Amino acid sequence: MEAGAGIRMNKNTARGVVLAMLLCASEAALAGRDNTDVIYLTNGDRITGEILSLEFGTLRLETSNVGTITIEWPAVRAITSTYGFTIESRDGGRYTGVISGSDENQLALDLVVGGAVKLPLSEVVRLSQIESGFWNSINGSLSVGLNYTKASDTGSASLNFSATYRNPRIESTLTVSANSTTTPEGTTDRNQLANSLRLVRPGKQYWNFLSSFDRNEELGIDARIQLGAGFGRHLIQTKHTAVDGTLGLSFNNEWVTGQTDTNQSLEGVINGEWHIFRFSDPETSMVTTLSLFPSLTESNRWRSEFNITLSRDIYKDFTLDLSYYNSYDSKPPDENASKSDYGIVTSVSYKF
Repeated sequence: MEAGAGIRMNKNTARGVVLAMLLCASEAALAGRDNTDVIYLTNGDRITGEILSLEFGTLRLETSNVGTITIEWPAVRAITSTYGFTIESRDGGRYTGVISGSDENQLALDLVVGGAVKLPLSEVVRLSQIESGFWNSINGSLSVGLNYTKASDTGSASLNFSATYRNPRIESTLTVSANSTTTPEGTTDRNQLANSLRLVRPGKQYWNFLSSFDRNEELGIDARIQLGAGFGRHLIQTKHTAVDGTLGLSFNNEWVTGQTDTNQSLEGVINGEWHIFRFSDPETSMVTTLSLFPSLTESNRWRSEFNITLSRDIYKDFTLDLSYYNSYDSKPPDENASKSDYGIVTSVSYKF
C-alpha cells in the first residue's frame, strides 16, 4: 500500500471540509463578530459594519460609530463578508454558507453542502446570520397598551409578546397575548399562548405544527387547548410582501364557562398570513392573519380568528401599533355566550 493511500479526498470533499471548518470558526466568533462586512451602494458609497439581517427589503447593519442603521436593499450594489449566513431567494430556495464575494448586483455564496451558488441581489429576499447558541438566534417584540373611555367608563389593557427562533431548518414562533376589558358590569379577559413550529422543506413548502392555550370569557371559553399540524407554503415572497398559507387538522379540548365536563372536537385548519413593508420615514409595516377552523365533528360549527396590526417606527427600536382583533364562533358551547369578540388596541412596542 502506498503511503497516504488510506485517505482519499476529492476536491469537492476538501472544499466541504474547509467550508465546514470556516463556518465553525465563524460560529465560534459570533458572540463578538468584527464589524468587517462591507456594503457597496449604487451611489458609490461604502459602509463597513456587521450585517445583522435582511427582511422585507431592509438591510440592518451594526456600525462602530453610528450604531444600527437600515439600508434599502435596492440601494445595495455589492457585499463582502467572511461570515456565514442563511439566504432565502424569491423562488423559495434556502442557502447556507459563507459569502465568498459579491460581483456587480450578484451575491456569491460558498455552501456548506453543494459547492457554490451565485444569486442576483434582486432575487434575495431574506438574509440572516448563522448564530451560535440558542438565545442569539431569537428576535421578537414586546408591546403594552392602555385605553380608557370616560363616557362609557370602559378601560382596557393589553400585553403582547412575540419571539421567533430561526435556524436553516426550523422556524419557531411563540406568542403571548393578554387583553383585559373593564366596564361597570365587570371585567372580561381574553388570553392566548400559542406556538407555531415550521420545518423547512425544499422550495417554498414547510410542515407547520400548531399548539395553543386560549381563554375567552366573552365567548364562554374558560380554557381551550388546541394541537394541530398542516402543510404550508410561501405563496408570495418579495422584498415588500410575504403571503403564507397552511392547510391542516387540529384537535381541541374545551372547558366551557359554568360546566365541569370538557368538550372535545376535531377541526380543519385554514390559515393565511400577509406581511407588508413599505419604505418611508418613519418605516411602516402591516401584518394580517386569518385562521378558519371548520368543525369536522360538530354540525354547523366553525370558528375564525382575524388580526391586523399596523406598526410605525417612532424612535429607534420602538414602534406605535394599532391593532384590530375579531374572534368568532358560530355555535359557542355556552348558549348564553356571545358569538363574536372584537376590539381595537393602541400600544407601544419594543423590538429586540
